[in-house]
Amino acid sequence: MIRPLLKYCGNKSREDYELAIHSEADYLGLIFADSKRKTEPETAAEWVEEFGRNGKKLTGVFVHPSHEEIQRACDILSLDAVQFHGEETTDFLKEFRQKNGSAEIWKAIPHDEKAVEKMERYAPFTDVFLIDSKVPGSRGGTGIAFDWSAVRVYSEKAEKLGKACFIAGGVNPENIADLLQTDPHGIDLASGIERNGMKNAERIRNLEKRVFEYVSR
Repeated sequence: MIRPLLKYCGNKSREDYELAIHSEADYLGLIFADSKRKTEPETAAEWVEEFGRNGKKLTGVFVHPSHEEIQRACDILSLDAVQFHGEETTDFLKEFRQKNGSAEIWKAIPHDEKAVEKMERYAPFTDVFLIDSKVPGSRGGTGIAFDWSAVRVYSEKAEKLGKACFIAGGVNPENIADLLQTDPHGIDLASGIERNGMKNAERIRNLEKRVFEYVSR
């Protein structure tokens, strides 16, 4: 099995960023929307200046942003990817693509009966899909998993559309082996590698150990 890509999201402090930058993650997520893990582009830029990127791709997470808000973050941080985590329209993503053709576009889609239909609709303007748990009143970071028996359906659909598909929601060191059995393209984690609301070195090590043990079978 090829190792799935890893994204550690919700890095809200210098300590979080330092742990993540020395991890095996491929992407680091920075949240610029209302959230308990929200940070500001200027603050994150200080961490990048201090610790660098270490080959990681920086991903800015937004919910119903203005184009000016996104462009400001892209300019300050030279974001590698922009993740839209709301109900942004295809026209909005198309316009962003036209204005900023270099950053990857990620579209978060909640797991429900309409998810595959939404993947088809957003495909022309999206590079990566992120399937997350659908929890009323929340847009991620809940620690709640959805039924992973659907992961192969999402992965196969993404492949037919020429896209990658990350899985989010409730993934942690204790259950990641179950998710790995579905061969996901990528895995997005936030609360699953935290303790007391902060990224935790031991949980990150345990998670990565289980990932590498599984893929080396």
